[in-house]
Amino acid sequence: MRRQLIATRVKDLVSGTCTRTPHRILAGLLVLFAGCAPSARAVKALKRGDYCEFCRISASAAVTEPNSMHNLGLCYENGWCGYAQNRDLAVQQYTKGARWGVVESSNALIKLGYKPPAADLKMAQDLAEARERAEMWRDISAAFANAASSLNAQPNYNAEQGNQINILAPALNYQGCCSYHMGINRDMNGNVNCHFSGAVLCNDFQPSPSCRCY
Repeated sequence: MRRQLIATRVKDLVSGTCTRTPHRILAGLLVLFAGCAPSARAVKALKRGDYCEFCRISASAAVTEPNSMHNLGLCYENGWCGYAQNRDLAVQQYTKGARWGVVESSNALIKLGYKPPAADLKMAQDLAEARERAEMWRDISAAFANAASSLNAQPNYNAEQGNQINILAPALNYQGCCSYHMGINRDMNGNVNCHFSGAVLCNDFQPSPSCRCY
């Protein structure tokens, strides 16, 4: 199952797509269609002067969307559309937003005389996503390495000579040079390509951190 997943990821990478978990897909769609995000729709309502719609949308999305947490804080701070003015609840919502990295929430807390908290939830999310990306690239790198090994192990039939000839194998002294960069970049003849800096060129077009061209 794991090998199938890795193969799928490599296929998606080549075709210009990316395999993601459902919540990553949702996040990507929210970025792509930002105007459809609850906070964006709430802001449009606010610009129309529809405070009730602004607060209704914000309250329904404040559980999961940081910007809506901040917007709900505005409803409590200003007492909009039936929301009784409540400084404590406003601070509570602004604090949640600030912990998710919403700059407006941090500024609102400062304006009210509070020290904004660190964006610990945002940092934790960023760290988790960085680890996920690193794991994905390790899997892709391993898949490319396995594919290259398989190609080098398989003989190729030469129709003119009527016999089997081996495809060029990678030089042993270059193995491991781009293990975290999707493998070594080679030309159609199997020769190692070099970065302009003199280092071995990796498949993500970055120079190898450990190997140089001879």
